[in-house]
Amino acid sequence: MSPSRRREAIEQVRRILPVSERRTCHVLGQHRSTQRHPAKDDAVEQRLTADIVGLATDYGRYGYRRIHALLGHAGWQVSPWENGYIESFNARLRDELLNGEIFYSLEEVRIVTGWWRDHYNRARPHSSLGYRPPAPETITMPAWPLGSAALRLPPRLASEARIN
Repeated sequence: MSPSRRREAIEQVRRILPVSERRTCHVLGQHRSTQRHPAKDDAVEQRLTADIVGLATDYGRYGYRRIHALLGHAGWQVSPWENGYIESFNARLRDELLNGEIFYSLEEVRIVTGWWRDHYNRARPHSSLGYRPPAPETITMPAWPLGSAALRLPPRLASEARIN
């Protein structure tokens, strides 16, 4: 539910019941500061979003810092947004998989990236989670193949790989 809809819900409850704003926010799980901040002008937000999407489309490899700099040159006074999760994931994908492999077919890319995705989600320790994987494996996975992806796949996956 959007913050504006939550604000409306809080106000509706307060109109019906003689309850304080503090109590209503607590019961409905809404932070009180959200009640006190009016909604921003949506038209300005939409123009900014359109400019960000346009710059990201034109300069796909630019990170948020460069896009922020371009927005500043265009006259926008904004603070940089951070999508740290996806940028961190992209860095891990590049460092741990893409920079260390040479792919010879699209099928090989599909198999190895699928394997890496399972490893990343089920076996790889994540520091933000206390060095636990996000979705622990209930069945033990074979060890991650090191070196050339096509030559060192586990037997189960090697039989599926067709390298041209």
